Amino acid sequence: MERPELLKDERFDCNNNRVIYHAQLKPIIEEWLQDKKIDDTVEKLLAVGIPTAPLLSQDTEELLR
Repeated sequence: MERPELLKDERFDCNNNRVIYHAQLKPIIEEWLQDKKIDDTVEKLLAVGIPTAPLLSQDTEELLR
């Protein structure tokens, strides 16, 4: 993400905090993803050990079933 300041941000230093501060984290991630291709992003995340996969649907109700 090339955002080294996020590494020091206590709101995002563990999964529990990322869940608590989801409303602040989500727009940061969305901005980073806005000009990225899905396949490239998945490849980069997997390369650094972040489990990920593309969503095959943007239908929220379908995803929650």
